[in-house]
Amino acid sequence: MGNSTHYLYKIAPASDYNGNYTATLYLTNADELGKDFIYLIMNVTLNKSDGTVVDYKWLGLENGRVQFNIDKTNFTTTSSPAYINITDGAANIPFWKTGNLKNPQFVIDVEETGY
Repeated sequence: MGNSTHYLYKIAPASDYNGNYTATLYLTNADELGKDFIYLIMNVTLNKSDGTVVDYKWLGLENGRVQFNIDKTNFTTTSSPAYINITDGAANIPFWKTGNLKNPQFVIDVEETGY
């Protein structure tokens, strides 16, 4: 379960906007990670501030992005933000790989999507 202390992104709805949002999380260095990992998958969750999981998606080297709809009924004010967390995952590294491994890098795009 995600939490509001350790999160990847915090999305606080604007107080004067009553519509929905779409948040797209991109894995920006999937090509580089593909050189270090045989596979890499991460469980990305959309959480309320109390830690309740609203939705989850699997992000990996193959898909490179996940998208969440942030409904105004779940996240209504700046005091009730949405949190994007990585709560679980798995990876496989080739036995011959030595040295430092690259870390996943992310960027998020949050758009207003209407009422």
